[in-house]
Amino acid sequence: MHSNIRLVISFAIACVGGLATALLGLPATAGTNSWTAIGPVAYPFAVDPASPSTTYSVVNGKIVTKTTDGGGHWADLAVLAPDQVNSLVIDPHSSAAIYAFLGDAWDLADVPIYKSIDGAGALGGGGG
Repeated sequence: MHSNIRLVISFAIACVGGLATALLGLPATAGTNSWTAIGPVAYPFAVDPASPSTTYSVVNGKIVTKTTDGGGHWADLAVLAPDQVNSLVIDPHSSAAIYAFLGDAWDLADVPIYKSIDGAGALGGGGG
């Protein structure tokens, strides 16, 4: 039962993070009906609500990356293992607190949730 509650909470947090990302995402600057690539192929990603030019993303399922200039430059911050990251969430009250949810969102197995309190400079347990 505890696993099901944890799964529901993880899914709810991921949904809120996705909604926040959609509402606060970076505007397309290339013009009407036009898109410009600004970073690596990455999923998931989260936009900092306090600083919309700061975005965190996950490349190859395990590498947490960050841009602070709207996608102009990206830096690798941490490699999380052994499971893939399925969602990132930035605390709306403290942008330095970032949560990474690992494993398959629909799997009932125990998978870790990592937390960084320094803007993903060191994600707890698996950060590097």
